[in-house]
Amino acid sequence: MAEINTTSNKIRLIFITIFLVNLSGCGGGGGTSTTISMIERSNGTKLNSGTSLTYNSSNANTLAATDEFAYFNATSAASSQNPLEVINAHKAYGYGLTGSGENIAILDSGFYNSHNELNSKTITTYGTVDAATGASVVKDHGLFVASIATGEDDDSGLQGVAPSASLHIADYTNLNGNTYYPTHWANATDNASSSVVQNNSWGIDYQVDTLQSDISSNEWSNDYGIAQKWNSSGYTSNEASATSYITALNNFQDHGVIVYALSNTDSYTDADFQAALPELFSQLKEAWITAVNVEITGASGNETYTRKSAPCGSTASYCLGADGYQVKGAAYSGLGSNYYWTNASGTSFVAPQISGAVALLAEAFPNHTPAQLTDRLLASADNSFFSHSNAVQFGNGVEHGFNSDFGHGIMDIYASLNPITSSSYTRIFTGDSTQDSSSYQPENSRLSTSRSFGDSILNGLKGETGYTYDDLYGGFEYDMSYHINQNYDNNPKFNVSQELLSLEDKTIKLQKNKLNNGLDSTVLMLNDYEIKPIVTIGSSTLPIKQFFELGANSEIENLNNIAPYLEHGEGDIGVSSVYNIKDSRVALGMSAPIYDQNNNTIGSKKAISASISFGNPSTNTITLITGMTQDNDALLGTIGSNAFSLDGSKSDTTFAGIKAQSKLINDITLTAISTISSSDMSSPNDSYINYANNIITNSLILELAKSNIFGEDHLSLNLSQPSRINEGNMGIKIASLAKSDGSIKYTNKDINLEPSGRQIDFDLSYIKEYNEDLSLSLKQKLTKNSNHNKYFGIESSSFAGMKYKNITAGMSSNNGFNNNNSEIRYSLNF
Repeated sequence: MAEINTTSNKIRLIFITIFLVNLSGCGGGGGTSTTISMIERSNGTKLNSGTSLTYNSSNANTLAATDEFAYFNATSAASSQNPLEVINAHKAYGYGLTGSGENIAILDSGFYNSHNELNSKTITTYGTVDAATGASVVKDHGLFVASIATGEDDDSGLQGVAPSASLHIADYTNLNGNTYYPTHWANATDNASSSVVQNNSWGIDYQVDTLQSDISSNEWSNDYGIAQKWNSSGYTSNEASATSYITALNNFQDHGVIVYALSNTDSYTDADFQAALPELFSQLKEAWITAVNVEITGASGNETYTRKSAPCGSTASYCLGADGYQVKGAAYSGLGSNYYWTNASGTSFVAPQISGAVALLAEAFPNHTPAQLTDRLLASADNSFFSHSNAVQFGNGVEHGFNSDFGHGIMDIYASLNPITSSSYTRIFTGDSTQDSSSYQPENSRLSTSRSFGDSILNGLKGETGYTYDDLYGGFEYDMSYHINQNYDNNPKFNVSQELLSLEDKTIKLQKNKLNNGLDSTVLMLNDYEIKPIVTIGSSTLPIKQFFELGANSEIENLNNIAPYLEHGEGDIGVSSVYNIKDSRVALGMSAPIYDQNNNTIGSKKAISASISFGNPSTNTITLITGMTQDNDALLGTIGSNAFSLDGSKSDTTFAGIKAQSKLINDITLTAISTISSSDMSSPNDSYINYANNIITNSLILELAKSNIFGEDHLSLNLSQPSRINEGNMGIKIASLAKSDGSIKYTNKDINLEPSGRQIDFDLSYIKEYNEDLSLSLKQKLTKNSNHNKYFGIESSSFAGMKYKNITAGMSSNNGFNNNNSEIRYSLNF
């Protein structure tokens, strides 16, 4: 007998998504553990599926407070905590888990299926099953065990661990027409072919280490040795019948877990041989759990743990505990009453708690093999209250300590339903199997969309299920839209510091009474039919300048807002030429990335473009542009990472645009710009993104400007629609839940890339320069459907700034008319 006082200190590993909170009781164990060696699970277990359920703590707490749930703890029990609550059985109900659709096989004796705890349950019997004959732990043992595993949730009596599970029952005390008992046990085991677990709360008391010694000293086979022990205990056996039973147990593990109660003889120094059969037959270690009885007294956080049964001993690496001491279960009154319960103690009543938990996990993890369910229960048990003499390595760095007394510790159903990791991170896979090396942390896998896409990809992935896997390959469901980062840069908020820098710049460069075509004076002054070549580094080629660059005073937004396919990286090298023909200017240009000394590219785009401008640059012009670009690892300003990487992709865009500029009366200038483009992107490497094609974008800008209204000043009115996708599709791979062998299948989600709204901006800007020392800037912006999202109403932002000598000061305010939010920002620069 062992008694240990400790404060329970369960290690919880946390992972947050839109919908997930991960808690795990795995790892090396409690703070006092001393791991001296490792046992590696050699049965090839891989937990390749996961619960897709949402946890509701209110439902869990409600169940824990019911009389049915509380009734499990015997009135006379020394334990103040309900044993079912200790193993977190109520929290399984918080996930909505009840064992529905699962079947528990019970090989036992003394059944009474008409009892109120079982009478509405689907029960299959095999062979002759002797009915309970009285109210004692022997005469109605099977009834008591069945009620702990599956007692019905019917507002009377008690509730079992898996109240909705069905039962397959057989009586181990009957030969059922056979000569040898093991033959009957084998047949009963084989008959339970649809069960996810077989509960064995029976056996003969004989220590496995003694039997191993007998087998060794007598040169017996294992089969013959165990047959002799059963014979000596009154269960007629021979070697062949023993072999058939071992074969049946091994075959059962293809579809179910074997749970065996240890002996109740607490003076034993090792497990009894029947619970420890895997020590004699190694093929049985695949999905086998032995049950140790641990009485838990004291309040939560101040528990005392006392072993009340044989130790886990040789079975410690696959041994699990719960409190089966002084618990209540369904009983037979001897008068045929369906409403009778009594108290009892023993490992017989720990085993059905574990069996019920297996049924809950099978419901939650439908693709788990029995070995995977076994590993999940063992790796998540609470082992914080004892020192560890050994540990099991479950893979991917997950270890769980155990010792010969308590095995892996107290079962924790809630922890087993949550991700089990060694690092608090789960992983997603982009390959065809969880065994592939292409795995990423979900939080590092992002697709950062440019404003052209608006909310289209986010909306397209909402409601699509993805799976993230813990270190034991258990899959957990989440919403795929989690990976999308929308670009909110294009909103009405003014950056005060940037506006003040712009104020300093523009007061020096106020332009008056002249249109600006992005071409310097040397180009504009070319003679007719004269060609001028130009090399550019880190800036736009001449066709782009001629079309898009409008001068320092223009409030038209930057190139990325108008044509994201032309945004170039620093370091691009371009070669251009301009050719004057009377009142027309033709510009041709090409650009490509530069390679640094390490042969890495600086910049990402290749482009070729041509523009032609008609008219007098000082009065009225019309400019046309067309061209093609090729972008590596990006699409229209959208970039990705890890599982949503765009690496290896190429985006080809063909574009065209028209710009009209005219000087009206009183030196008022009018500028209109319209662009259209068509893009296609090839498939990236090792990514959830399949393709993007037939993407049509457009942008529109109207600007009315007037300079010299009150001396050195400039006023502009601007109405614009930033670049927006009007049609197009993107293919996203949606992964299924991995199968038991780790294989993952994908379906393609074809997303319509047109966003829900259309952003429209109205800008009013006024800049006044009083003298070289003093200037003033005032701005007002109204935006509807920011980021092309129809759920964003009208937003307003204002800016006021002043420059005096070397001091600039400014203030910006922002108001959302649709959501009553407001913000004020200040800046003072010297």
